[in-house]
Amino acid sequence: MKSKILKIIVPLMLSVSMASCGSNIFDSFVEEENNESLTAKIENAESRSDYEDIISDTDTIITASASSNSEKQEAYFIKAEATMGRADLSTLDLFSDIAKASDDDDVGAEKKISKIALRGGINQGYIGGGIGINLTVFHVNYAFFGEELGEKIGYNSLLTHNIQFGFSF
Repeated sequence: MKSKILKIIVPLMLSVSMASCGSNIFDSFVEEENNESLTAKIENAESRSDYEDIISDTDTIITASASSNSEKQEAYFIKAEATMGRADLSTLDLFSDIAKASDDDDVGAEKKISKIALRGGINQGYIGGGIGINLTVFHVNYAFFGEELGEKIGYNSLLTHNIQFGFSF
């Protein structure tokens, strides 16, 4: 009797396990989320419409009171990247413009997108960059740059972060 039961159960278990190979038999019990992460969206964005959708999604996260500071920070970065993508501008384009601008040791460029200005350059062999936001009467600028205080590059460098606030009236 025991061997008859084993002869029935073993083939039954083998057939069930073989039928489920390559698929998850528990898929029907798990709800699938249809939300693609913002990081995946920005990596796969190809059209102006894709970038506008990403900007809208990031605005939702930024304005939501339930969003954590780290979620908002990530949303700001992705929004900046989507804004550049919508304007058909990449960081490579920005630095290419800088390289073409001059053969001097000190070169820089600025690209304005709406109320945001993106800046990049090279000063004494150090890469610098920044961003500016112009909100009509209020201005915020951030810059990061390096300069050499010694006689040779790398001997006595000063790396600086600069934040500037201003009001126009």
